[in-house]
Amino acid sequence: MRIAITGAGGLLGQNILQILKETDNTVYAFSSQGNLLQSTFGDTKNFCFLEITDDIPAGIDVLIHCAFPRNEDGEQLAAGLKYIQDIFCQCVEKKVGAVINISSQSVYSQSRDFPADENSVLNLESKYAVGKYASELLLNTICQSTCHTNIRMASLIGAEFHQRIVNKFVKTALTEKELTVLAGAQSYGYMDVRDAADALVTMCLSSINPRQWEESYNLGIENTYSLMDIASEVKRQVETELGCKIKLNIKKHEANINTALNSQRFYQTFDWRPRISLQKTVHNILRKEC
Repeated sequence: MRIAITGAGGLLGQNILQILKETDNTVYAFSSQGNLLQSTFGDTKNFCFLEITDDIPAGIDVLIHCAFPRNEDGEQLAAGLKYIQDIFCQCVEKKVGAVINISSQSVYSQSRDFPADENSVLNLESKYAVGKYASELLLNTICQSTCHTNIRMASLIGAEFHQRIVNKFVKTALTEKELTVLAGAQSYGYMDVRDAADALVTMCLSSINPRQWEESYNLGIENTYSLMDIASEVKRQVETELGCKIKLNIKKHEANINTALNSQRFYQTFDWRPRISLQKTVHNILRKEC
């Protein structure tokens, strides 16, 4: 296959490239971080590295669109949406076989009562959520004659996601030997970035005809974690691996946060399940921090 990836220099994009490196598919990696990709994957013969200003080559079977600003800066969001519009118009012009747009679980309410499925009411509570839903609307409108889908991705975690509470707990435990937990009604559907990349590659290489794709799929884990679950696992691993005692300071908190997803539609369609547990993710983060 000929696979194109925008935002290939991001953490999700790099993990997708890491998997595709072991295949014989031809990959076109679009990124503003070309030097980083060249240093990491430059010896991969079937990879072609392109700037974000370059045009999509002809004959692409699947384009995975990962590029999107990670913050809520208004100018960057506007520029990101303009780039999305341009990319999707090129997909139509160049007759790309299928388009996978990476959206977000944030298009649902963050205080939902149950794991959101694809029919749950949308509730855009942040600029980021508005931008992600706008990307879905752009795809559905511009690429209506092209096979396409929107992947509403769980919040991703991994060794490089320093902004996540999991990584912050590991760093705090290592430096301060204690953790403060605001315990409340939290259900975090964090997904390891390696699982997310594996799911997307599985989808690309699946025998399922893209014409049979649904307009949207949720992609997340089967369980959720509270802050106490995360802190307890970090405490256990730091104490086991390093032999130091970690103190837990537990404070009650009224915040109701739920980022859980019902991903059965994706699981059943593509015969895929997540494999990387919170325990394995914490172990990977701890290993990198040490």
